Amino acid sequence: AMGFPSEGMEAKYRNPYSEVYRFLEENHSGHYKVYNLCSERGYDPVKFHHSVGLFPFDDHNPPPFELLGEFCNDVKEFLDD
Repeated sequence: AMGFPSEGMEAKYRNPYSEVYRFLEENHSGHYKVYNLCSERGYDPVKFHHSVGLFPFDDHNPPPFELLGEFCNDVKEFLDD
């Protein structure tokens, strides 16, 4: 789990996208998936080679119950590959 991978001024106090990408590529290239759970913002899936899952819900709130099952199924499919 990590904070939103950010760019520009926001990267000063959040996880800088460039460092997140570098870490994932150096340590887990071709074997990772980034899950965006944030409904308030997004990023281009191309930045992570389309290895992105989108399961948005509002910050500081629990996810809708239905979303939990969808998320768990997606993680299982990814891990089973």
